[in-house]
Amino acid sequence: MLERLLVFLFSIMLIVDSVNGLTMRAADFSVSAPFKGLLLVLVVLYLQRWVSVSLVLLVLLLFIFVHFFVLGDVVSALSSSEMLFKCFSIVIFYWFFRRLLQNRDHHTVVVIAAVAGIVIVANLMVGLAGFGYAQYVSADETTIGSRGFFYSGNELSVIYVLVVSIILMKLIVEARFFWYIAVGLIATMLSVLLATKVTILSVLLLFISFPFLSVMDRRLLNFRLSRKKLKFAALISVLFPAVVFSSVYILLYEINLIGRLEYFYSTADFVDVAMSGRNLLAADAWSIFSRDYSTIATFFGRGEYWDGSLDASKLVEIDPVDILMAYGLIGLCLVYGFFTAIMVQVAMNVQHSPFGKYVLFTTVLLMGISFTAGHVVYSGTGGYLLAALLALGTLNARRWLLTEQDSAVFWPSARQTG
Repeated sequence: MLERLLVFLFSIMLIVDSVNGLTMRAADFSVSAPFKGLLLVLVVLYLQRWVSVSLVLLVLLLFIFVHFFVLGDVVSALSSSEMLFKCFSIVIFYWFFRRLLQNRDHHTVVVIAAVAGIVIVANLMVGLAGFGYAQYVSADETTIGSRGFFYSGNELSVIYVLVVSIILMKLIVEARFFWYIAVGLIATMLSVLLATKVTILSVLLLFISFPFLSVMDRRLLNFRLSRKKLKFAALISVLFPAVVFSSVYILLYEINLIGRLEYFYSTADFVDVAMSGRNLLAADAWSIFSRDYSTIATFFGRGEYWDGSLDASKLVEIDPVDILMAYGLIGLCLVYGFFTAIMVQVAMNVQHSPFGKYVLFTTVLLMGISFTAGHVVYSGTGGYLLAALLALGTLNARRWLLTEQDSAVFWPSARQTG
């Protein structure tokens, strides 16, 4: 009963986040925070991993204590733990999805991702209709892109990449090539509406790379390197330039991004434009870290108020820099140590998992985003799908074949649909 409730709550997560965007702007009130807090409590009750959860809680309390010592303010120390709390939430959600895949089939995870995709598309359509909020607003009040009613545009980009990855890998593993191309093309065109470099480039990379990954290993699930797969990969190669050209044209001239790029390029170099100025903020942050951080702050950070101001948190929007400045070397090792350990596990399991190589590729891509655009390892919006993606990478071939035979209620396989 509790497991079904949790699946339902994860499925409506983005609906709540959409409503949260409205309430945050209208009344500065978050409906998402209590919802996710309740969800996390229910997940802990479901897992009953009391020792593991207690260790996570003790680490979090340790950082709060140290930050109280560094900042001298208990409220600031508590609020500065929010980003680390989100990171640890991904760990707990990962444990949940691992358990879910042991008790249920992978279709449940795909359905959760598909519902999230529907919510994102609905928000983008609302934006096209003239409602919701723009991704960017230029100095002359020209709107660029759309985020619908979502509060954070950067986190929306990450969760969109996660949704596209999970659905595309599901389709290509089942050799549903027509639907793969259809969904891939639609996903690419919709990514343009978000008007972020990260979204567009990431979706294009996933779309073009998955077919080539599918023909790399002949042993996985006894698939052979067939002509059908090679033709499919060749077709994607032909479609790719046309999709890129169309997407770039729409992005630059129909969604007004050309003006924003021209403005930035007139005042900065190519690297600054590509990094949206984050590289300059990162350089400033490193200067503060190397010059002003005490020994204890070097290891535990200064919390999210590391720039010395207690009225607002400071973000560079490059995840390792933000983690280092807020939680020091220990926090950096804890957060990226978790993701590194999971990636190693997925890599070791890649020959025995139908999703392994796609999960590994997507995770490497997401780590690239983490190091350039941020909002990945501490994403409050997309963290649950990141956890689901990592759990899919641990699904072995035998378990996948069993669930293909036992369950196709939400997503019939190619074998059943003919």
